[in-house]
Amino acid sequence: KGKLIPYSLFLKKKKNYFLNNPHKSDITYHIDFEKIKQQAIKSGLFFYGPITQKKFLFFNGINERFLNLSSGLQSKKQFEILNSQFTRLTNSEGMGNLIKCTFITKKELKLSFF
Repeated sequence: KGKLIPYSLFLKKKKNYFLNNPHKSDITYHIDFEKIKQQAIKSGLFFYGPITQKKFLFFNGINERFLNLSSGLQSKKQFEILNSQFTRLTNSEGMGNLIKCTFITKKELKLSFF
């Protein structure tokens, strides 16, 4: 108990046995954030989160980074690729809300986005 065990592994969006195709699969975990928080506090650490990947990325400048990168692109195709990647990371229907972020530190911080 307490170990993080892969819930499932995916290769090309299909379930995949974890020893088949190593390094080519996505690993999905069910994380017990409350247990991690309790352990952090018990160890004298400060725990922040969890928050969504979307919120984390926007508070840490992904929008500005996207604008900076897109202003130097040479073609519409390059922009479409960049925009697709940006959307994949931040879309509320996908990774933006699926992936969660936490921050654990020795010092108490004032983080507006956690």
